[in-house]
Amino acid sequence: MRPFSIVKGRGFTSFCQSLINLGYQYGTTKLGPPSASSLLPDPTNISRTVSQIAEEERERLKNILKVDLQHVKMVGVSTDYWKNSGTSESYLTINIHYSKNEQNVTYMLRTSLFAQSKTGDNTRQRIFSVLLSYDIDPNQHHVVYITDNGSNLVCGL
Repeated sequence: MRPFSIVKGRGFTSFCQSLINLGYQYGTTKLGPPSASSLLPDPTNISRTVSQIAEEERERLKNILKVDLQHVKMVGVSTDYWKNSGTSESYLTINIHYSKNEQNVTYMLRTSLFAQSKTGDNTRQRIFSVLLSYDIDPNQHHVVYITDNGSNLVCGL
């Protein structure tokens, strides 16, 4: 994962400028190429746009799950911790799995930064919080949890 500020970095700007120059070199426009830095959006705009799109997609998925899970007896929830090798930050990914019309269905519900201690209680709270954000009550559905043998995941679930 990279920060949105990468668009203002010298290497990225140079890369984009090379692509623009190639397009103008082999294209039909006779005007000179614009500068990449004048075309690239501000990192704040990118962040806002990505956040808005993510929220819209979560809402769309929430609606899909609301319909699908009415007809499902059991769901699987798989989870895994992973670490960003560049920053050493830990993340937790949560997926949901179920069968619909004899077809396996999988959605990634969330990958989020996990800054607190990776205890069983903290893990369970995060998983339940994500499930509830999609109106999936783990106490109202038959949920099978699929994990590696990490003690924090095993203990938490």
